This record gives sequence, C-alpha cells and structure tokens, in this order.
Amino acid sequence: MKNEAKMSLLDSLKNVIEAKKRKIEIFSYIIGLISFILLGKLIGNNGVAYMAVIVESIGLFVLMIHGRSADLIGRLIRSRRKKNQYKEAGELFKAIVMIQIIAAVVMMVVYFFLTDILATVIFKLPFLSVALKILTPVIILSVLQSAV
Repeated sequence: MKNEAKMSLLDSLKNVIEAKKRKIEIFSYIIGLISFILLGKLIGNNGVAYMAVIVESIGLFVLMIHGRSADLIGRLIRSRRKKNQYKEAGELFKAIVMIQIIAAVVMMVVYFFLTDILATVIFKLPFLSVALKILTPVIILSVLQSAV
C-alpha cells in the first residue's frame, strides 16, 4: 500500500512537471515570435527571411526525428513502473534515447549535406547555406532536450 501511494505521488508530480514544461515551451515560442518581429526592424526583410528558413528547416528535421516521442516515452515508462518493473523501465528509456540520438546524428549529417540544395535550389537564398551549416548541431541538441 505504501509503495502504491509513493507511485501515485510520483506520477502526479511528473504530470505537474510535464504541464510546466509545456508552458515553458509555449512561452519560449512566444518569445521567439516577438524576437522575429523586433529583429525584423533591425535586420530588414532579408534577415527575417534567413531566420525564418533556418527555424522552419531545423524544426522540420527535428520533427521528423522525435515528433511527440516524449509523451510516448512517458507513457511506456509509467506503465512499466506501475507494474514494479523498474529495471525494464530504465532499460527501455536508455534504448529509446539511444535510438533518438542515432537518428539525430544521421539527420544532422543529412541536413549538413543538404544545406546547399536547401539554400540555393529550394529557397533561392545563396548565402543561407553557411548559416544552416553553422546551426546544424541544434538538431541533436533539440532531440536530446526533448528526450530527457
């Protein structure tokens, strides 16, 4: 009985943490939009176009890697923990994080080599490829942040 009370307390605490994490994500998105608006006046239309392409292309690659996997990981681990399968929950978490890291590294390499095509052929912004290559590590950092 005592163990079940601890588990329900931990689950409710995790739900509160997940809700706060979502609020922080929404808040950071709003800050990003405001910075786009403010920087638009400073750097002009071309600068905003470069920033928008960078944010959207990196967002697309990150979305292809993990999507909403954080919710899936949470559900799978909670179900294992409710069954008192703590070791399996830890192994499952490690396996999923490793798969995501491998996928992020692969997508990072693909993105790095596609930056010239993205910049010149698709978006027709030739100087964008340098900025895209510099910001390529953001992909793996974003996936790591969402997994943990």
